[in-house]
Amino acid sequence: MTVCYMKLRVGVKKNIKDFLEAWNKNVIRDSDLADALGKTPPARHALVKRAFKAGILIRLRKGLYLVASKAKQILPQEFELAALVYEPSVVSLESALSYHGWLPEAVG
Repeated sequence: MTVCYMKLRVGVKKNIKDFLEAWNKNVIRDSDLADALGKTPPARHALVKRAFKAGILIRLRKGLYLVASKAKQILPQEFELAALVYEPSVVSLESALSYHGWLPEAVG
């Protein structure tokens, strides 16, 4: 992971939008921003706040953000988001079978 951060740091401009366009995932953690941008916490907070207002980032929970431009291309699966938001987590057998259509709908 360090190699990836170093590559990005060289190409990163002060604009967070450019940085997030170069990011290769659709979610980013606060720790990723800290490692890649190398800014002080207040400066990083200001960048993230501006990204929220501009609609570049979507907050999933504290310290975990969805990159809006990447989410428009490939929306993460609900199980993937659940695993990111609450760690550790697992998908139950019933949920997996239902997701793939192997369980009939419950009679209500």
